[in-house]
Amino acid sequence: VVEAAARSGALSTAAWAAALDRPVGVVPGPVTSVASVGCHLLARDRGAVLVTRTADVVELAGDMGETAEPPSGHASTWDGLDDVTRRVLEALPITGGAAPAEIAASAGTPLIVTRTVLGRLLSAGAVSRGPEGWRRSRDGGVQLTIPVA
Repeated sequence: VVEAAARSGALSTAAWAAALDRPVGVVPGPVTSVASVGCHLLARDRGAVLVTRTADVVELAGDMGETAEPPSGHASTWDGLDDVTRRVLEALPITGGAAPAEIAASAGTPLIVTRTVLGRLLSAGAVSRGPEGWRRSRDGGVQLTIPVA
């Protein structure tokens, strides 16, 4: 809490944080300031930690990610793809189609590289080519095992 009058929303938020067993820190202000009264009350009566430098905040909050839930999710069929292949796949439309030059411009890759990647993706079943151009295959569950040229 940086500034809080004697009756403020910041005090309410600090009370909720304390009720949820979350750390509460306050930045000191002048004792003569009405905007600092709440901070001083939190430090004096409610056990808030006095924050005077960045290290105090780091100590209060813990190491980055220390309290975060571990990421969850299923493996993606795109896991392990090289950057160029991933960019070409992301540039491909799901419906309709696009010309190789459009895909190359969107992916930020040279046209010759884009054509090579499209050929590998075609042989892996990840893309299709039709009258409207290139697009991602409708089968999103295709396991991409792209041969490296």
